[in-house]
Parts: sequence; structure tokens; C-alpha cells
Amino acid sequence: MTKSVDNILTFIVDNQYFALPIEHVQYVLHSAEIRSLPEVNPILYGLFDYHGEIIVINLRRRLGLRKSRLILSNHFILVTKNDQSYILVVMKYRRFTARLKEK
Repeated sequence: MTKSVDNILTFIVDNQYFALPIEHVQYVLHSAEIRSLPEVNPILYGLFDYHGEIIVINLRRRLGLRKSRLILSNHFILVTKNDQSYILVVMKYRRFTARLKEK
């Protein structure tokens, strides 16, 4: 059995813990003003201008959790995967190294 080490970023949404592989995380930013878009899918908060406009995803809606307003203590996780960037809004985050066992 061999062991590998992966870096992940954990985050909290509505007091539930989630994780992302760190290679998909570009930046973690403090929350800021978002430009809302009229009549868009409710899982989208709107657009954030960070070296170009990036879609901000409402994870609470996407996960079927209770509604909540954006607050200044929220954080934006800028994620890139398959050449597409988007922002996840989270309450708290933490980066750490997890030791995973391979079978």
C-alpha cells in the first residue's frame, strides 16, 4: 500500500463542511460587491469583476440550503476547472494537507 499527500481547501456553507482540490483554487478573496443580473438562474448571485467578469455561484441555493444574504465576513473562492472560472461564496475556509491511502 502506498500513501499520497494531497492539498485541499475546506470551506463551510451553512455550517456544513466541503472540500476542493487545491489545484483548482486560484485565490481566496474577501467578499465584495457583486453586479446582480436580472432574471438569471437563482443559483447565480451575479458577476464579480476580478480581471474580467466571473460568475458568482450561490452554493446555498445550489445545495438546497436555507437562504442567506451576502455579508462582509463571507469569502470568495475563485475556482478554475476546464478553463472556466467561477466564484463560490463561503462562510469560512481552511487549507490543509490530507494524507490519503491508496489500496
